[in-house]
This record gives sequence, C-alpha cells and structure tokens, in this order.
Amino acid sequence: MTRDRFIAAVLAGLCFIVYAGRAEGATLPKIPTGFTQNNQGTQYKPYVITTTGDGSGFYGGRTDRGVEPAHANPNRQLGRLRWTSYTSSSARATGVEWVKFGPNSLSQDPFHIDGAVTLTFSRPVDRVLTRLIVSEGSHSYMFTAQEGGGFWSWQ
Repeated sequence: MTRDRFIAAVLAGLCFIVYAGRAEGATLPKIPTGFTQNNQGTQYKPYVITTTGDGSGFYGGRTDRGVEPAHANPNRQLGRLRWTSYTSSSARATGVEWVKFGPNSLSQDPFHIDGAVTLTFSRPVDRVLTRLIVSEGSHSYMFTAQEGGGFWSWQ
C-alpha cells in the first residue's frame, strides 16, 4: 500500500469513528441537566447535573475538565461525571456531590465535595430519561424530571 493510500485509509477510519460516536448520541435519550440557560436543558451524557434549583449544589466529578456552573464561579475547573452505562432505557454515572452550605447559597463561598455518588437514570419518556436515583453511601434519593425537561423535582 502506498503512503497516500495508507493516509487516506486512516483518515476514512477516523471519520467513521467520529460519525458513529455522534450517531449513538443522536439516537439515545437525553438527560435533564437542571441548567436551562443556553439550551442546556437536556443533554446526552452531560458533564454536570443539578437538582437544587438555587445553585447550591450539583453532581460532577473529581477529574478531567468540567466547568463549575457560571452562576457560581466561572474560573474554577471541576471534574465531569463518569458514564459507566448508557442505553435506550437507562443510564448510570458516578461522580461527587459539590455543595455550598449556609444562609446564602448563591454567595461567593466555594463549593466543596460532600461525598461520592452514583446517579441512575431510567423511565424514558419522549427520548428523555425522567427518573433519577442518587445513591450516596447508604442513602438514596429519587427525583422526577419536570414536564418540559431541564428541571428535577425531589420525590
């Protein structure tokens, strides 16, 4: 095989891999993020998710590059959720819970890690996973996506 044909074959393979990855995300259900600004209401494998509604906490990761929500501190780099499974009927991610405590949760106080979490999503409706179970140690909390997407409500 000549060098030009080899390069063309490698480029074609890379294009196929990129296209296949995008196609997978296009056919699987999305997940409400809790962030509705800039059309971020539902996403495929979001980096971070919030259930608080007031900016006092969210689920993300310890490593990689994810950005803390802009309303909190746009210059701080936090980790991304780690997706361990994602199918047409459910998804699972691991990460940590980032929280603020105190009377003014939107203050400039820094976020801190409250604990490791496993997020389990299920109940697909109109290509959106509408049930979230947050497991943190021996405790579990269930949330339901609100109609219209984007927000979670505690059950």
